[in-house]
Amino acid sequence: MVGCNIDVSNIPEIGKILFVQNGVRKSKDEVLEKWSKTDFVKTAQSLESKGWLLDVLMCVEKIKQAKFSLEDVYGTG
Repeated sequence: MVGCNIDVSNIPEIGKILFVQNGVRKSKDEVLEKWSKTDFVKTAQSLESKGWLLDVLMCVEKIKQAKFSLEDVYGTG
């Protein structure tokens, strides 16, 4: 048996597209809808800008609020 360990902890939730969750297969439409929400990453011109974008998404996800300020993003709010 061959396996691997991949650390996905640094991937924002929006980038985690699950085909199977808790032993239940997701529908094709559900998977494709989630995939389409990641299209904005394709617009990033360079690897650096994609990395910056993913870092910002991680910060925003940690706030866990629908409305937030720039101070919240920087951790000063």
